[in-house]
Amino acid sequence: MEEKREEYMSNEVRFYRCQNCGNLVYMIHQGSGKLVCCGSQMVELEPRESGMAAEMHLPTIRHDKGRLYVSVNENGHPFTQEHYIEWIALVSPARITIRHLKPEDQGSTLFTDVEHGTIYVYCTLHKLWKKTF
Repeated sequence: MEEKREEYMSNEVRFYRCQNCGNLVYMIHQGSGKLVCCGSQMVELEPRESGMAAEMHLPTIRHDKGRLYVSVNENGHPFTQEHYIEWIALVSPARITIRHLKPEDQGSTLFTDVEHGTIYVYCTLHKLWKKTF
């Protein structure tokens, strides 16, 4: 009997950033070692779910016939070269999908075949945000 992979995956991942070069990685399973880049320990990004600027960064999520529409542009977020949504990640029990965006994408993307999970939004200025659906 084939086991489903989603029984073993979590909706939680951890994101880390190098303070020196800006490398960004995600961890799906935390071991005992430390993540190091450019000779320094990477810093864990703590996703925010509320607080100052939350209304601009928490995404609007809409389901429609197997499609998941995710948007940050409905909340008044700016989209300039200096300040925009760099990526939106979907973390579900079955997969992790990251959509890289440009300012002209206006902070919107589409995912398919997902019923529940967590959306992570990364703003170039205000860093990491999350919303579970």
